[in-house]
Amino acid sequence: MEFLISLLYDGVKEVLLRSGASIEAKRRIVDALERAIANTEYHIQHTRENGADKASIDLYNYWNTLATEIEPYDKERAEIFRMKSKYWKDPSFWLSQIKEGRIKRNLSTSLKNVKLDYWNLKTRWK
Repeated sequence: MEFLISLLYDGVKEVLLRSGASIEAKRRIVDALERAIANTEYHIQHTRENGADKASIDLYNYWNTLATEIEPYDKERAEIFRMKSKYWKDPSFWLSQIKEGRIKRNLSTSLKNVKLDYWNLKTRWK
């Protein structure tokens, strides 16, 4: 799960730091990231069993909202975010796709670091 959030966060950070996004757009992106992280953490804490995540259409929608907010500034990353958000429709299927090599897993930032960086962005862009 942390690897999913990490990929999404890395893209948000890049967009905020180098894009021509307005302050209002940056606020919307940060807000979308905040909702996605908070709801993902809550969902994991209350539903994860034996290390396995349960599907959540709400989380799928939160991460897709984030992708929609970023899309005007980085279409390629928005598409990646949409693809990765599909994890929440069926986590076991998504993980099987990684094992089969159909989806690449190139994520490095822990959820803890994502949250710390999120607060840095919130302070800077809100």
